[in-house]
Amino acid sequence: MYKIHKTTKEWLLDLLFPKFCVGCETEGLFLCETCKTGLLTRTLTPVCPVCSFRNGTGAVCKPCRKKTALSRLVAVFPYQEKAARELLHIYKYNRVREMGPMLTEFLTAHVQNWRVPFSRTMIVVPIPLHRARRRERGFNQSEEIGKQFAEAVGLLYRDDVLERTSYTQSQVECADFRERRKNISGVFSAREAPEIRHKTIMLVDDIATSRSTMDEAARVLKEAGVKSVWGVVIARG
Repeated sequence: MYKIHKTTKEWLLDLLFPKFCVGCETEGLFLCETCKTGLLTRTLTPVCPVCSFRNGTGAVCKPCRKKTALSRLVAVFPYQEKAARELLHIYKYNRVREMGPMLTEFLTAHVQNWRVPFSRTMIVVPIPLHRARRRERGFNQSEEIGKQFAEAVGLLYRDDVLERTSYTQSQVECADFRERRKNISGVFSAREAPEIRHKTIMLVDDIATSRSTMDEAARVLKEAGVKSVWGVVIARG
């Protein structure tokens, strides 16, 4: 009965709000199979997030370690990739939550294809939204991707480790790198819980444009006793 009701609901939504492929604008899906295949040929090779040295793992180079609190950063697509950017915008701003599993699939496959060497003792933590922003948006896209990703790769998921304590303007509204750094400074707090001490955290977000949010969250987590922080995102600017 539920399945029939759900199918009817989806049919009505498709009738009122038809889906168009972000790649070729064919009606029916947000991403058709042909465009999906093409998009998956344009993924990023993991590089040092500071100097962009192509190392295949996303690890921060030794000379770059003073410039970021992250140990690694792995991104699936360049933010300049139109189809990927449109999918993220539909998910995040149009609140189309059915997009989450597809984006998580991209992230999981990318990490596994590049054999990013994570261990089973790592903990997946999403970048949190301030409670007021969450009310505005209705959900936290990073939480949904993080939870689905943790389940797919068999890691522990915790959304109570990191908290956003200040309401700030969106990072995309900031004019430049320096303003983004200033905007995000001091907005996170982390629980000093025994479960996270000396652990490696896999920090999940949808987009890393300037790395400012990831860097600030990683810094706070390490101050709380975390051993190292790896960032994983769908797209990177």
